[in-house]
Amino acid sequence: MRTSAFRTSPQCEIVLFDRLGDHERAALADLRAQRDFYGILRRRDVADGSGPRSVRAVDRDMALLLLTLRDAGPLPSYVNESDPAFDGIRRLVLDGFVEISDGPEFVTGNRAAAVLLPGRSTDGARHRLAQLSWDAVEYGAALPLDDRGTLAMRLYAFNRLPLTAAHAARYPDAASILDPLVDDGRLREEGWGVTHANGGHWINFGRQPRGRRAGLSAAPGGTSCKLYVSPAPSGLADAFRELLLALEAHDVRNFKVAGKAAGLLRPDKLVAYFDDQATLLAVGDRLADRLRGLPAQGVPFTAPIDADGLLSWGADPPAAARPLSWLPQQSWRSWITESLAGALIDARRDPGDGATAPARFAVQRLQFEGVDVDRWAPMQTLWRDAALAGASITL
Repeated sequence: MRTSAFRTSPQCEIVLFDRLGDHERAALADLRAQRDFYGILRRRDVADGSGPRSVRAVDRDMALLLLTLRDAGPLPSYVNESDPAFDGIRRLVLDGFVEISDGPEFVTGNRAAAVLLPGRSTDGARHRLAQLSWDAVEYGAALPLDDRGTLAMRLYAFNRLPLTAAHAARYPDAASILDPLVDDGRLREEGWGVTHANGGHWINFGRQPRGRRAGLSAAPGGTSCKLYVSPAPSGLADAFRELLLALEAHDVRNFKVAGKAAGLLRPDKLVAYFDDQATLLAVGDRLADRLRGLPAQGVPFTAPIDADGLLSWGADPPAAARPLSWLPQQSWRSWITESLAGALIDARRDPGDGATAPARFAVQRLQFEGVDVDRWAPMQTLWRDAALAGASITL
């Protein structure tokens, strides 16, 4: 790669913050507070009215490099493999903003994957959850959808069970879900408070900790990792009971269960919150022993704890991963599915010779960002320097 020639795509423009329109400057005001912020990189050919305009925030060093690469040539000698700009350029090639030479022609996006990602494989024996996740990506690749949000939601909902009339009649409200799971008196005795959130879609459980030991659990929205308990609907009561006992034993103080009939059919119907992965795994190990043999549904795009896919975990993006304060806080699975949806749509735009299949490209693109796609777990490099480096923004 060091000997390859690069060039900023002729379809792209680099715009200094001061020269943006009033609406764009207002939307990007948070970034201006960062000392090295320069402006944005955007593709002219995506801003054609067919969908939202995707841009990249760039700092001064990256802007200088992109301006240098308006004339094709190798990367400057100061951009070595330990320089953040090295991975930054590779990221921009994969996302269609920069082109790399491949023989006599310049390629970008999925046609550049073979050049930039040699030896990265998504084949081989897979855990049930990994196979379920791969099936979801292939399903998404086959959908004729060009809207990133819509495609991301379809990926997120993969492996939900269909809502039947009998199921809807059995669970008409939150009380019909909660009453068979646990006695109100026991909840009060153990200090659990119950609230309903997101228009009743979730029933949240919270309690005061016995001690002020750091790193045990946090309130929803401020968490770093989640434990997913995914039984088939028939096993929800057993799973709920054992999860409640395990969380009390470890002084964990927040979890939730789906609050509507349709929610009980989603794979991630029962979720507990943690600041500390070690405590999460201790709870997971206890549940794996107590719930062995319980039929599992399985949550795509989560890291397995047990062999059957009943128990898994994910790590929510930190606040620093949001380049702008007005962007919504994302969960692990929403970040994964939005990233995959964007890569699938990008890959389908250029199906020419040498292009990587959209599903494979999307998974490899996520692997490049720091996701272990054999286990669907975060690597240590994930979200490093995430606030500005190549931040993807929709205006």
